[in-house]
Amino acid sequence: NKHLGVLDEDTADNNITYVIISAEGGYVSLLDNITNSVGRFTQKQIDDGLTFFVHDGSKRLIHHQSAFE
Repeated sequence: NKHLGVLDEDTADNNITYVIISAEGGYVSLLDNITNSVGRFTQKQIDDGLTFFVHDGSKRLIHHQSAFE
């Protein structure tokens, strides 16, 4: 994926998990339930176009901080 991607030859994309520490200015959601935030998602969900950042409408500067499992 051009925005966020990891390639590990020994690990399937559905087993590569991203964990959200904080999301300022909105939240991350999945396509099947865009009104609810998620705390983790997989590389496969990114590749399949199922993850979204939903902006909360604020005008503050957004800093990104992530942790990966």
